[in-house]
Amino acid sequence: ERQGREIDELKGRITKFESDNQELKQMITKLKAIAIKYRANAAAATATAAA
Repeated sequence: ERQGREIDELKGRITKFESDNQELKQMITKLKAIAIKYRANAAAATATAAA
């Protein structure tokens, strides 16, 4: 019975880690998009300043 509880607890932890991992992946995707926009804007500003 104790083993069963421990297994259930571990399954719960794994589920939470998987959920957290998914959220982090989504955040990384958003941050990458922001970085790409920032880089594009910086490049455009540099090109404008050089002109």
